[in-house]
Amino acid sequence: MAHPDYPEQWEFISFFEAEPSLIDPIGEVPWIYNGLTYKTHRGDHSIRFALDPASCQFELEILCKGKPHLFLSGERIERIKINTLQSTESMTITFEQRCSKV
Repeated sequence: MAHPDYPEQWEFISFFEAEPSLIDPIGEVPWIYNGLTYKTHRGDHSIRFALDPASCQFELEILCKGKPHLFLSGERIERIKINTLQSTESMTITFEQRCSKV
């Protein structure tokens, strides 16, 4: 698998408006090989986005008023894109198209 196409670290920080917690907080491992978890709040929603760039995996958890609303995990990320249209931001995650046989 080719290395995925990710935004720069500062783009994730800007999107989530939060610094990530890191698996290696000392900073000896470049962020692209580290595990990152972003936590932020939007109104009644708490959002946690965990990304392991090197293994192409992520988790997204959204709580509404402290109660589980959405949990999504994925792997085989091909690309992550942060989109800005006027004052609206979104993130698009694209996955590899091929499936392996079991």
